[in-house]
Amino acid sequence: MLTDGNHHLRAMEPADAEAMHRWENQPAEWWVGATMGPWSLAAMEAFARGEQDVWATGQTRLILTHLTTPVGAFDLYDINPRNGTAGVGVLIDAAHRGQGHAATGLRLLHNYAFDHLGLAILRADVPAANPASTRLFERAGYTQRGTLPGWVRRGADREDIAIFTLKNPAL
Repeated sequence: MLTDGNHHLRAMEPADAEAMHRWENQPAEWWVGATMGPWSLAAMEAFARGEQDVWATGQTRLILTHLTTPVGAFDLYDINPRNGTAGVGVLIDAAHRGQGHAATGLRLLHNYAFDHLGLAILRADVPAANPASTRLFERAGYTQRGTLPGWVRRGADREDIAIFTLKNPAL
């Protein structure tokens, strides 16, 4: 388990399925990721059982808890073992935003990605319409490398995506 004392970044457990079901079924947030529709509780339970291997699927989801309360989830996706790269996703429960949980969880995720998995570079695709996420990644040491104009659809509109990267400091 990855921890800083009050926060723990850990593997998903079956007990997390209900929180994941609630988080993943927020239509207002679907545009940020690749979600095309609602997830069933059964699908979340299967995902929470952790039957997927990080190297086989190229992704993993870790749950961030503060004390014992799940406050969010952190994803590594598009993991490329040959190049040592991965995308980063951050989801903080709306009731727990603005309290520093995302920054702490991101530090713990970096420890896992760089020290344990041996990844070289992490990438974050941040919607331009999300200044809080931009600040989060900038404060975590990420550098904006470019913009993908109109990369995601948000209703009838198109949103730009800023590409941020962070290199493993040990390399």
